[in-house]
Amino acid sequence: MRRIPWQPYLYLSPVLVLYAIFFVFPFFFSLYISFMEWDLLLDKKQFVGLSNYKEVLGKPLFWKVIGNTLLYMALTVPLSAAL
Repeated sequence: MRRIPWQPYLYLSPVLVLYAIFFVFPFFFSLYISFMEWDLLLDKKQFVGLSNYKEVLGKPLFWKVIGNTLLYMALTVPLSAAL
């Protein structure tokens, strides 16, 4: 019967813990709060589902920002790749 070497996992564990703390947890917490209407001063949370997304997608400013971002990307990526 083969033994599983535990040393590689021991060496990786600090990095995995930091990755979970700084990337995985914030990602899922952001996803969670995106479905809430949250008043931080009163610590009052209410589940609103997709209405936050519906509200943002319905605003013309959001689409202008998306267009500006795509234009910036279309101009800078080829120039950066050429350098």
